[in-house]
Amino acid sequence: MRTVKEMRVVLENWESSGLSQRRFAVREGISYTTMQYWRRRLKVIDAGATADAEACRGFVPVEVLAPESAETAKIELRIGNDLSLSIPRGFDSKELLRIVSVIREC
Repeated sequence: MRTVKEMRVVLENWESSGLSQRRFAVREGISYTTMQYWRRRLKVIDAGATADAEACRGFVPVEVLAPESAETAKIELRIGNDLSLSIPRGFDSKELLRIVSVIREC
């Protein structure tokens, strides 16, 4: 199995070769479907890296509040000035991951 770094080099070599992806794959001994897979995967990786870099441009202010009683304890997540999530104790982590995923797509 090749690494991300190795496949990035392979795809860069393909792009500068002037060959079709299929011909380049045959010449290099790589399956055509593997080349397609890695092209898609690197696009996703690169898009995520760009989004992550944009989202993490600097430090984010954090406000620490006085502790609450165990029954009413919650986590409040504020993103900018216009988005706030209040997460109760015992939350469904899968549901939170789904929500965060939706927010990231925006």
